[in-house]
Amino acid sequence: MPEPSKPDLKNILREEQKEKLSPIDKDFYENVRKHIQELGIELKSMDPGSIKYQILEDELNKAKKNYNSILEKRMAKINYEASVRKSLKLKDDREPENMTQEERDLYTGLYDLMSTFRNKCLDVSAQAKARDPAQAAAPEPKKKTRSAPNIKDYIMVRILHDIPTFAGMDGKNYTLAREDVATVPVVNANALILRGAALKIKMGRTE
Repeated sequence: MPEPSKPDLKNILREEQKEKLSPIDKDFYENVRKHIQELGIELKSMDPGSIKYQILEDELNKAKKNYNSILEKRMAKINYEASVRKSLKLKDDREPENMTQEERDLYTGLYDLMSTFRNKCLDVSAQAKARDPAQAAAPEPKKKTRSAPNIKDYIMVRILHDIPTFAGMDGKNYTLAREDVATVPVVNANALILRGAALKIKMGRTE
C-alpha cells in the first residue's frame, strides 16, 4: 500500500477560512498525527546546531500551528451546525457535508447532548408549573431517578500527554497524565483524539 501523501496543511487552513467545512481526506487526522510524529522522531536524530535541524524544527512548529488552527475552526463549525440543526430539528436527512468519521461522531454527540439538555430543561419547567399554587390540586410529579451511564456512551483511550483537569459530559472532572488509560465520555474522547491528545483503545489494541 502506498504511503499517504504529505498533508497540505497550509492550503487546508486557507480553505477553512470559508463558512462551510472544506472537503478533507477521510484519514486526515490520522495522517497529520503520523506526519507530526515522524517529524518529531526525525528531529531527535539530528544535530541541534545544524541548519537542517533548524529547518525541520520550523516545519514541525508550523505543522503543529496549522493543524491546531484547522482543528479549532472545524470544531467551531461542527458545534455551530449541531446547534442550528437541533433548533430546526434536522439531523440524519441533512447532516453537514465533508465530515470525517471522527467529526461525525463529535457532531452526533453534540446534537444528542443538546437534545438531552433541552428535554431536561423542559422537564424542569413542567415540574415548576405543576407546583404553581394555582394548580395545587394537580398531583405531585414523580421524581425521576438518574440512570447509570451506558457503557456505550464512553470510550477507552490512552493519553499521549498531560491534560489539565476538564469537566466531562457526565459531570465528572477528569485529570489525565501521559500514558494514562482512561474511560471517558464519547464527546470528550473524540475531542481528545481529534486534538492528538489521545488514542482510542479497542479490543486490546490502540487505534
